[in-house]
Amino acid sequence: STTVTAHFLVSKLGTGSNYVDAGTIDPDVTFPDPDPTVVFNAADLGPTTTAAYHWHLAAVASTHLCLAVEISSPADPFVAPSLVGRAPGWPTTDLAVINDNNKAQRNMALSTTPARGAGLRDDLYAIVHNAATFARDVHIRIDIPEASYRRLKGAQVHMLGERRRAFKPGTTIVLPKMKPGENRWVGLRFMPPEGKVGEEVVAYFSEMIGEVAINGFGLGARIGTNADVLRHALLLQQSVCTRLAASFDVGDAKALAEGAGALAGGRRLSSKAYLAYLGKEMDALRAVVTELIKGRGAKDPFDVAGAAKTFGAALKRGGWEDTATAYVSLLNRLDAFLTMLQLEGGDPADVLQNVSWQVEIFRRSPTLRGLKATPDVMAQSQSFIRAFQERKQGYKDFPALLKALLPAFHAIVEALENPKLDKQVDVIAGSLGDVAGAQKAHREFLLALEAVAGRTRSPQPKGAGKVLRTKKG
Repeated sequence: STTVTAHFLVSKLGTGSNYVDAGTIDPDVTFPDPDPTVVFNAADLGPTTTAAYHWHLAAVASTHLCLAVEISSPADPFVAPSLVGRAPGWPTTDLAVINDNNKAQRNMALSTTPARGAGLRDDLYAIVHNAATFARDVHIRIDIPEASYRRLKGAQVHMLGERRRAFKPGTTIVLPKMKPGENRWVGLRFMPPEGKVGEEVVAYFSEMIGEVAINGFGLGARIGTNADVLRHALLLQQSVCTRLAASFDVGDAKALAEGAGALAGGRRLSSKAYLAYLGKEMDALRAVVTELIKGRGAKDPFDVAGAAKTFGAALKRGGWEDTATAYVSLLNRLDAFLTMLQLEGGDPADVLQNVSWQVEIFRRSPTLRGLKATPDVMAQSQSFIRAFQERKQGYKDFPALLKALLPAFHAIVEALENPKLDKQVDVIAGSLGDVAGAQKAHREFLLALEAVAGRTRSPQPKGAGKVLRTKKG
């Protein structure tokens, strides 16, 4: 017999976002229990299901997350390094998940749509994160079976900040000149298809290096019963409004979250009760959207206001399928917007990427290599990376590393004679009480340092298939 251990991790929905686990202070998901284990006897073939494994979704978190697992046994450990602190495919273009049967991920967002279809479009968004330690063009290939493509009527891909456009299976989109740690959003707009309950119609987005897929995600529809569709919409409202209340203190968001949760938890969930509830809460919903957009300086990159108008018109017409579809589209856009705002304050998941990038900057820059303080930066950074990969240090130790490096940073800035960089070092010093804030300040320092010191640019991999080239975001 042998004992198999499973270790779970989470990341933001999309490609390139770095994974975090129970040893982090990431705000999204925590796993309070020890890693689950399963004992297999010599003749057991499986599959075997473990006892329930507890997880906790924080109030500020999106439900659009990716889940990964690493399994190991004494005779069959997973191949190092762990996914902790990194994304599949990076820092080298490895095939960590694709070729290693001890690692797996589920990276898919599905809207639950009615079996009769709907006359309005749904929207889903995912993050494209540059997990490399250099600026690059990111190539994303879209694959979808021909039969599914025909069923997702009028499907369009949306690179945030540009117009939506049609695509064909095998199309490659290019997000140019993405900086290390930069996030951009890619969306799928589609008409919910008719079908049988339980069917999934999905478009797959693969991050390509040359002709090889190293990572990816799926967006699409899961066809459900009427009750499934209504419950999906209500639980999404509960999640989004809970985020609004917890992080942004917006209007009646808390009450809207509680009301949706109570209705979703009822034994009987009818379209009539759902439409009556939305009609009663329409003014409060509209006020929440308006307050959020005004509070962000009227910036509305996901056109949440437009989605709210479409939803209001559908509710007025009274068809529950169209109303539910329009409302889920509005909630998905709101959820993506809240994630964008959350990440603007920094991302603990990028700590290891920051430190690895820092090592590469100092290694590749002739200007920095000759400075007296450089060996100290390199030694402390490499020590942190080793300890992090061995799970001897984690995200909570990142501020201590930055504090220890502050004298070296000041010495390097002084040698470069750049007062602007010195101010950014002061910003790092003032951010050490918060891991997310420290990550943001450190990344901004690295961007500026790289621009001043210069470095060798890594070659850009070529994509495959038909290319839709986007603007720089």
